[in-house]
Amino acid sequence: MRVDPGNDAAQDLALTAAASAVAGTPVEVEAASEVAGSAQGLGLRARMIARQVDRLRISAGAEPHELQAVARALAHDLTPIPATPHVEVELMRLLAPPSR
Repeated sequence: MRVDPGNDAAQDLALTAAASAVAGTPVEVEAASEVAGSAQGLGLRARMIARQVDRLRISAGAEPHELQAVARALAHDLTPIPATPHVEVELMRLLAPPSR
């Protein structure tokens, strides 16, 4: 959605794949972990970090429109990221600067 926002066919294909991946199994994606890889780029984890999303929890049976709404928001820099009945969005906690 970020690389080629006008490519509806590719977006539909990705949405279909995502919906079938969570049809019967919940999915949890963490933005940063030791094995997550680079925080730069256009992948899901990179976009989660850019949008300060720490974790996505997607319940089994999440509706395609819910997945699409979250994906579209992650692809943009300012669009609010929705929480839906089947998608829980956990934002990164901001740490207070150390006291002097």
